[in-house]
Amino acid sequence: LQHVLEVQNSVDTLAQRFLSKINTAPAPTIAFPTHRFGKNLESVYGLMSAGLNIPTYKVSLTGFDTHANQLPRHANLLKTLAESLTILVDNLKASNQWDNTLIMTYSEFGRRLQENASGGTDHGTAAPQLILGGAVNGGLYGSYQALDQLDDRGDPVFTTDFRDIYYTIAQQWWGLSSDTKKTWALFSNGHKNNYTLTIKFSECDHHHRQSVLYTPQCYVTFRLL
Repeated sequence: LQHVLEVQNSVDTLAQRFLSKINTAPAPTIAFPTHRFGKNLESVYGLMSAGLNIPTYKVSLTGFDTHANQLPRHANLLKTLAESLTILVDNLKASNQWDNTLIMTYSEFGRRLQENASGGTDHGTAAPQLILGGAVNGGLYGSYQALDQLDDRGDPVFTTDFRDIYYTIAQQWWGLSSDTKKTWALFSNGHKNNYTLTIKFSECDHHHRQSVLYTPQCYVTFRLL
């Protein structure tokens, strides 16, 4: 019982410290969109601005399971992504946090190259990833897929192992490894305890009730869903 009481006291103390930092965090310079994705980014920005020791955040943008009517749906999703990230980036720049922030997208799956009969695409394999940040050296990393050389299911063949991307981030951004695995010169600088925000392009809301995930450890684990 004594141990339980001590744990409860520690939780209460940490909660009070957490709330005190949140309540004194500066408001965003530019208002975030009012949709769910915008509010989630605003929550992440608030936690970062509060100076909390939470190096990794995760949010989801749902609706990418475009089996039908893909063209307008996908355009709207990318519009939501672009407009929301623009506001987040502007706020990070205004608060001098942009150079120590990394934003990375990932997805559960790619899409087929061939359009289906419903004006959409079915589940595929290879897919691009977007990486943003003040210290990111912009450009294309990896090789273009040969769209005339598909696998036996009709999917593009990936040219970059996702583990190489994550390893590059772990090594150059977090400084966690010195192995000789393939990496790219992705960053102009890299420091431990930087902020990392991952954005998951997912199917639908009910799979992901937890919209913002943050971990206190100074390491990141990734999985391919």
